[in-house]
Amino acid sequence: MHEARYTEDRGWYVVDPWGHMVHVHQNGELRAAFFGEEREAAEALAARLDEQSLE
Repeated sequence: MHEARYTEDRGWYVVDPWGHMVHVHQNGELRAAFFGEEREAAEALAARLDEQSLE
């Protein structure tokens, strides 16, 4: 299960079921998915990734 986590250094981010930081494509590059103070966005990505893994 993917999980949204928060640290003061990183803000909100998403980890995969093995605890690795999730990366997404942004402007054609693969980058860590950091969301700053946007908790809802991190939780939405985690939920979407969980739904996709069930398909």
